[in-house]
Amino acid sequence: MDDPKEFASRLTKAMAARNMKQRDLVEKTLIPKSAINHYVSGRVIPKTDRMYLLSRALRIRPEYLLGSVNEMELPDDIKTAELEYSEFLKKFVSLNEENKHLVIDYTDYVYEKQNRT
Repeated sequence: MDDPKEFASRLTKAMAARNMKQRDLVEKTLIPKSAINHYVSGRVIPKTDRMYLLSRALRIRPEYLLGSVNEMELPDDIKTAELEYSEFLKKFVSLNEENKHLVIDYTDYVYEKQNRT
């Protein structure tokens, strides 16, 4: 995509669909408020890394922001995977260091066992 106004239109549409304001994107992405304002106003198109952060925060397809697809919503299998991953991370972060190491060690063990040929 090389049209900042089209990008801005898609971004604001996604923000409205998720009932998000610019400050919400700042909090979720850690992208500076001034940069978010530039994207929303159609002055500039973000680089790929920031576009990815925006799409993750909005829970939309990155291709939608790029203008290569018109469907904003993530496929259901990706939504499910993200939800499961998010729940796992919430639980993992709440563990003490000893139990975190146990989970990591067990994960390594299962991974090695699965990938033996």
